[in-house]
Amino acid sequence: MLFEFILEDRNLPAEMQALLARLQIPYLKAAILDRKLFAHRQHPARRLLDGLAEQAKGWSEESDRDRRLYEKIKSIVEKLLHEFDDDMGIFDRMQVDLQQFHDANKRRSELAEQRVAESTRGREKLEQARRRAAREILDRIGPHQLPPLIHGVLARAWANHLVLILLRQGEASSEFSHALHFVDDLIDSTRPIRDAASRQRLRQSMPGIERSLQLGLANVAFQDHDIERLLAQLHAYYRQKLGDDADQLEPAIAEEDPAMLAIPDTIQPVIDQEAKLDVRQNVESAMLPLDSPEWLQVQALKPGMWLEFNHTDEAMTRAKLSWISPMTGRYLFVNRRGLKVADYAPEQLAVLLADGHAIVLAANALFDRAMTSIVDRLSQPETSAE
Repeated sequence: MLFEFILEDRNLPAEMQALLARLQIPYLKAAILDRKLFAHRQHPARRLLDGLAEQAKGWSEESDRDRRLYEKIKSIVEKLLHEFDDDMGIFDRMQVDLQQFHDANKRRSELAEQRVAESTRGREKLEQARRRAAREILDRIGPHQLPPLIHGVLARAWANHLVLILLRQGEASSEFSHALHFVDDLIDSTRPIRDAASRQRLRQSMPGIERSLQLGLANVAFQDHDIERLLAQLHAYYRQKLGDDADQLEPAIAEEDPAMLAIPDTIQPVIDQEAKLDVRQNVESAMLPLDSPEWLQVQALKPGMWLEFNHTDEAMTRAKLSWISPMTGRYLFVNRRGLKVADYAPEQLAVLLADGHAIVLAANALFDRAMTSIVDRLSQPETSAE
């Protein structure tokens, strides 16, 4: 009955079920020699079987391309088959061998996991900064219809400048506050000139706007000649707005490129994407009610727990929950080597569980699960007879 359970245990990959099932004869011998096998959780034979099952739980062909784990478990199985007679000490020796193998691989996988988590954390900080910068600019633009030149400055160059400040100095910094003041000043500078007072205010604000823009463009790695070109376009715009030499300045403004200048690839503009992302996340979060069993399953997940993912167009894979982002709440999954498999928002994970494309694997020991199953089966004969 114990080994029937192993062959039916969903927590074990099929290849590992077949491998561990070969231990039926050695464990039959062990049970005859020592009846404590079923009574004591710390029995060496029981601990070894639990250890083998725990290692096997996270196995997949993708994560074990060199077959090291498969061959290690296979070698232990074959030693028990061929060498175990009445020496119960063999279970202790095999347990030590398995533990040494696990410890050596654990150090490597933990380093890989740490790198993956740090990389993910960095990307999330960048994405959060992008969205924050985009939202600040969108809120300030509001219903205003800005000239292409001004809109381009804010939506691209200045958005990147805000992102860098958020990453380097943070949102509480004076640099961030000053950068937001520039957004307000630049938008105000596009308002219609209705009288001499508004004309004078624009003239007074122009030097500060151009100086701030020059510093901000340098912060996002604009070349000097590109900065000079953009400042010339901005200056021409203001002079035309003020009515200074409008005829001579018209050609310069006509040549203005609404697409602006090239922005460094390290930080891409997100103004146009930000609103779409909000809509998509709202739709995803509405897919399942927050009191659904799948949502409760997601909330109960802890780092170290294993899941099986079986997408329609992908091969089955097993992954361990490595990290839950404190910033976005996303769940990061890695394979047994510590390499990233996927990361999901909580609502995405709940949908996968509801659709059967993800299954939470049991966290308790194989032998305990098997004994519970056996006891349940043994307690049912009277019901079956009825």
